[in-house]
Amino acid sequence: MTPVSIFAAVALMISPPPSDRAAPQIRTQQGVLAGSAAQGVESYKGVPFARPPVGPLRWRAPQPPESWHGERPAADYGAICIQPPANGDPGVGPMPMSEDCLTLNVWTPADRGDEPLPVMVWIHGGGLNNGSGTAALYDGTNLSKRGVVVVTVNYRLGRLGFFDHPALAAERSAGEPAANYGLMDVVSALGWVQANAAAFGGDAGNVTIFGESAGGTMVTRLMIAPQARGLFHRAVVQSGLGRDDGTPLDRPRRDGGPSMQDRGQAFAPDATAAQLRALPADSFLQPAPSFYGGDLLVIDGGTANLPRHQAIFGIHRVDNEADVPEAMAYAPTEGFRLMRKGYDAVVVANRPVLTGRHVENAAATTDLNGAPAVRIELNPEGARLLADATTNELGGRLAVVVDDRLISAPYVHSRLTGGEVVLEGGFTPGEAREAAAMIRASIPNDGMVEPTEYGLVREDIEAAFAASREAPVPLIIGANSAEFWWMKPSDLSPYGAIDDAMMPGERAAFLNAYGRQGGYDAHVLSDLVFNEPGRHLARLHAANGHPTYLYRFDVVPESNPEPSGGATHASERPYVFDNLHTVGRPMGARDDRAATAMADYWTTFAARGDPNAPGRPVWPEFGAERDRLLEFTNDGPVAGPIPNAARLDLIEAYYSRIR
Repeated sequence: MTPVSIFAAVALMISPPPSDRAAPQIRTQQGVLAGSAAQGVESYKGVPFARPPVGPLRWRAPQPPESWHGERPAADYGAICIQPPANGDPGVGPMPMSEDCLTLNVWTPADRGDEPLPVMVWIHGGGLNNGSGTAALYDGTNLSKRGVVVVTVNYRLGRLGFFDHPALAAERSAGEPAANYGLMDVVSALGWVQANAAAFGGDAGNVTIFGESAGGTMVTRLMIAPQARGLFHRAVVQSGLGRDDGTPLDRPRRDGGPSMQDRGQAFAPDATAAQLRALPADSFLQPAPSFYGGDLLVIDGGTANLPRHQAIFGIHRVDNEADVPEAMAYAPTEGFRLMRKGYDAVVVANRPVLTGRHVENAAATTDLNGAPAVRIELNPEGARLLADATTNELGGRLAVVVDDRLISAPYVHSRLTGGEVVLEGGFTPGEAREAAAMIRASIPNDGMVEPTEYGLVREDIEAAFAASREAPVPLIIGANSAEFWWMKPSDLSPYGAIDDAMMPGERAAFLNAYGRQGGYDAHVLSDLVFNEPGRHLARLHAANGHPTYLYRFDVVPESNPEPSGGATHASERPYVFDNLHTVGRPMGARDDRAATAMADYWTTFAARGDPNAPGRPVWPEFGAERDRLLEFTNDGPVAGPIPNAARLDLIEAYYSRIR
């Protein structure tokens, strides 16, 4: 062997394999990700969007993720969240399973061009008990090929994600977000998307949230959650209920059912918060909580007189960020330890300058770039003190702390005069409103503030839409033709309540409309839970002046004809993702055409807020052509009137009577 060939052989041995050399990289705010590439699409998997919700962070709002040094491998999915066995549901990804599961996955075209791409964030279903963003069914490759960035998310499930207990309530401060921890996770993931979309070629100003079943209910809740405002700009609800009742934290449900805290007490009588957090995660799986029966759908907020907060404005001299300690024990006489919030290090306000008694008002606003901010107006004494402090501490940080929580810590670039401070620094619109409310609540008075709204979900979905309190975004909403055909209303199930409250005349009208007992048994629950509520929310949203598109999915593979003769619950998922290869049985040409159509409509909607494009059947806007929809049939998409409208009218009248 010649010296040249020896050198070549050695070089070959020490060179990384081609797959390693070709691994794409993207720099996020937390660090560099090393992903993978296939079929013209890059993917980045198992990316943490929050810290692991374990130990003291179990049943706490998600905290910002840790940063890392060097490259973080992102070719493989992270763990799925704690849940019972999947029982064959293709919407559940591979093991392992862990409480350390708050990760997301991103697919983006390898050739992204110069224009930012629409972003689609998928929220999986599974009754808030099961599911993951890591299932092969939800692989975003085929959607991303259509020119979008696709994100799938894990969120806490079951009692780890939707739970309250008197012991947990006793340790919370007034108005602290509670119980809807899985929903908080999704809000946190959307915040991560806002901060990092551009790195993947995505447009943070054009984010679509879409979800199926429980994921659809999460979408409707995000639409009414103030904390989610501005984090998304279109919404898609697939079989996502609509008339479901939530369970309040500390008062009975509308139907008289127990509160979340009562349910928690029944699950773990007399347990302390420490004991609850020490229990093994799988101990919360049995008995299984009920999705629709009230165990998991939470109303975590409302309006209340909340105690006054303590606000401290302090300045810490920072000559070099590295000089700021990563942690400091809290001691009121020494200073205030602040939570990290988008800064490179913890900032310590060791010299108080102002308190709430120096504040006249605080309000959410926008900065010169249109980003959410908080404006604080000081009284004359506060203006003088701040001017003096900033004169002496140029180059330091003005740390604003409320109840030992860091609100903002901007650098002092110049002397602040005039009695007004505008806090910037990565607020979402909801965070800006919350921060302003907390600062206002620090103004001394009788110890109470004016009635204040708190929590993510403050009322039932229907009530929020009826009052035009939902997000003013374009909406696709719909359901499948035979969702729950196998469940009879007389079965022992939360869905069977219709029989209990039905009047004799109503029952006769229902039986006639459904073609006697057999048709009633097969279809009334689907209409009660999905079809009529979907129509109802579509009507409300359209009446509020927002673009709305209603659909009905009725595609049935020849390889799996259902006894119902229609499309069952969740059967549209592989069509939306154009992932028919994951179904596990032969799919025909009509299925391919249906998958192409649905994926094209969905991605066009994400790009434009309107699913229509040349070369395909026109999807009528629901408000412009009342009660018309697009039906996905075995013969292709067809626009027309809502099928079985008379049955839905009976359901609507029934709901109007019982509520």
